[in-house]
Amino acid sequence: MKRLLFRLILFIIIFNVVIGKTSAQKYSVKNPYNNSIYRGMQTPLEAMVEGFACKSIILKATNGKIKKEVCNFSYYPVKLGIDTIMVSVIKNGITRKVGYAYFDIQEIPDPEPNVGGLNKGAISKGFLMAQQGVGATLIVTSYGHRESILVDSFAVIILRNKNIIFSDDNNGNIFNHSVRTAFELLQKGDIVIVANIAGRTYNSTVTLRPIEFDIK
Repeated sequence: MKRLLFRLILFIIIFNVVIGKTSAQKYSVKNPYNNSIYRGMQTPLEAMVEGFACKSIILKATNGKIKKEVCNFSYYPVKLGIDTIMVSVIKNGITRKVGYAYFDIQEIPDPEPNVGGLNKGAISKGFLMAQQGVGATLIVTSYGHRESILVDSFAVIILRNKNIIFSDDNNGNIFNHSVRTAFELLQKGDIVIVANIAGRTYNSTVTLRPIEFDIK
């Protein structure tokens, strides 16, 4: 039984879908976008129970709320980890349990900083010089949609043979004159680090992880 439950949960984590069978009655609950489910973020769910119209289906979460409008379910998880959703149906005024669905609830990822859409790896000096500054994006919907957030400041550090040859604090999200001048002097093998990135979401200020590039 424990082995079967483990396999089921693993399948859910990968595909965000549950297909069950109780008393020869098939049912399924799934996230139609197959994206991760985040705590506190509205997530659409689709439910099907063999032999029943969608209006007869009821979903109830252990660690969250589920709202239903006609045949559309909106899931609001409130705790991290595996959440259990009970699937029931109504027939002749009587509610009957059909089975359970399990979903892995994750924390909303931190905003992702980038320079020209990249945040690591080997890049050319020309590519870096062509960029205006540092940007960042944040997941804002359960569909995986990202929106840009404002970068207020960051620091640029350049290493050559493991020695710091340049360091400057940059206000705003656009590379200042000092940083651009340093980029012009880059050589193959230099390492460019963008650190202490301060970003601003719709309701808070956050420090983003550093960006590191190898100049090729």
